[in-house]
Amino acid sequence: MRRSRLVTALAAAVMASPALLIPGTAHADATDVSMSVDFDDLSPDRIATITLDAKSESGVTDVEAVVQNWRNGEWAAVGTVPLALVDGTENDGTWRAEHRADIETHPGIVRFNVEVTTADGAETSRTDDINNCYRGEFADLTTTPEVIDYDYGELTVEGRLMVRKTRDVLEPAANVLVRNGPSDFLTRADGSFVLTDPNYKPQVWVTGVPWVCNTFADPPKPEIDVQATELSASIVTPQPVAAGAAVAVEGTIRRQADQGLVPVRNVSVSGYAHYGTDRQDHLATVDSASDGTFRFEFTAAESGPVTLISKATPFLASDRATAGMLTVTGTSRFVDFATALSAPKSGETEDTVTATGRLVAGETPVQGERVHLERRLDGYSHWTVMGTGTTAADGSFSVTGKTQLDGYWRVRSEGTGDNEPTESVSKHVDARDLTYLRDFDARPDGTNTVAVGGRLTLGGDDPAASLPVYVYFRPVGASTWTYKGTASTGADGTFAASFPTGEDGDWTAWFFGDAERFASVAPVKYVDVDAEYETRFAEFGVAPTQVESGGTVKVTGTLNRFADGIDPEAAAGKPVALYFMQAGSGEWKQVATATTGADGRFEKSLTATHDGYWTAWFWGDEEHARANSAMKYVDVQ
Repeated sequence: MRRSRLVTALAAAVMASPALLIPGTAHADATDVSMSVDFDDLSPDRIATITLDAKSESGVTDVEAVVQNWRNGEWAAVGTVPLALVDGTENDGTWRAEHRADIETHPGIVRFNVEVTTADGAETSRTDDINNCYRGEFADLTTTPEVIDYDYGELTVEGRLMVRKTRDVLEPAANVLVRNGPSDFLTRADGSFVLTDPNYKPQVWVTGVPWVCNTFADPPKPEIDVQATELSASIVTPQPVAAGAAVAVEGTIRRQADQGLVPVRNVSVSGYAHYGTDRQDHLATVDSASDGTFRFEFTAAESGPVTLISKATPFLASDRATAGMLTVTGTSRFVDFATALSAPKSGETEDTVTATGRLVAGETPVQGERVHLERRLDGYSHWTVMGTGTTAADGSFSVTGKTQLDGYWRVRSEGTGDNEPTESVSKHVDARDLTYLRDFDARPDGTNTVAVGGRLTLGGDDPAASLPVYVYFRPVGASTWTYKGTASTGADGTFAASFPTGEDGDWTAWFFGDAERFASVAPVKYVDVDAEYETRFAEFGVAPTQVESGGTVKVTGTLNRFADGIDPEAAAGKPVALYFMQAGSGEWKQVATATTGADGRFEKSLTATHDGYWTAWFWGDEEHARANSAMKYVDVQ
């Protein structure tokens, strides 16, 4: 009984532990085995160099390559090549051999199967191959005719096939099948061939020839004489139609051939409602019949123009035609819609856009309908209401809105009673260029003199040259500004001037705008001739400059102080009051206070609810003069 249990336990241990396998069983100990074949197919001797790297604890005893050639769908034996140790030891070395690839007897794929034998009797193999072929080259390729059009038949492609046997030897390749898909040609003794091709983008190639490497080429493409097309169409369903009714459009497309206009078949024609606007609606796409005619139907949704566009092909130009105006009863539409910029007034900072037109249902005016004027900025997809009006007895309306930026404008009716909401086409309006008074500064300049300067820019940072900047002063305790003089901007947009004064107070500057540019105002700069330190905002920013309503903007800046007007120091631990002025209000409101850090920097995250301007004030103290930052505009969507 004891013996039986012992046998059972030993059997279980043998089965569970690989270490108890019977001694003497061979296992591969070759590691890090890698193989490569270096073959220069342009070398005259066409020598393939076989290299193998391997490691083995017991030691490599033999390395041999079995060479085979792919012929007639199977591997044929070529011979064997022993590899000799050329570097290292049998335990960690490199083995190498050379084999001459005979292209006359063994063209095509040649495979090298290298077998590594180690001292423990194990074998490991690695395989690599080469393509024993001559590089093919197409020469003297021509395509005729050189110019074709819609009526062309076949192309003729001629050329020669050459093979490069060495870097210096290029010879004709005779009796090689050159193909292009629809036809093939067995090359003549000089390598020449002639092929026909119905494709206006011809190609030629050689594949499946063992002694010639796969070779491809694009012969010269013919020039295409693109013919004009003429598209005509009309709505054939009697009008007006009810919403939801089927509407049919019929038409014909013809091409301008040598003999005049002729019908053309298999041309794709697409129909659209309100083509070219943000309301564009694809109705259908059909192909023309053999006589050039086409027909499609769509479901009537609202009144508006129906446009047809034919798709361009390599041989035919596109054309566009109108099928007419579709009138749908019970739906309203805008007619005579137009936008215009009002004549600017001096000092304006926003353009006034006036939209006019009429709202009708069929031919009947729609009275008392609320109409919203909406704007979409360039590069954005959402629309913002900029103004609202009501249609008159004749359906007419006139609605205005303000803007500083280029964009698209449209009108939209709310829809009341039996009238569905509708939108007009959109029209692009170019606003006047924005201007900015940047880097404004005012500081004492000698006895009872203040130096004022800055830079006027257009849009981003382009200089605004040869424009007048008006300078104003307001003494401490006064409520009105006094005009002090005018400075003209230079070629780089900068301006500078000095003015006499014996009082502390605020300085600012204005560019009042003109027919092409918006007005802009500099920040207010306080000058205290008795203060120990002058202060300046070295930087001030609000980001992002466009934000959704209720989104967050971050106000940042740096406040510096100057003892000599030249070398800045950080104004640390100073309260900075942040102000906001809603666009069009003219009233500044303090919304927050930030404190400068040791480096003079401050920042504050705030909620943006309206378009408008942001600025910052440091109101000064016993040692420091007060200072005002630049203004930054934020567009709230």
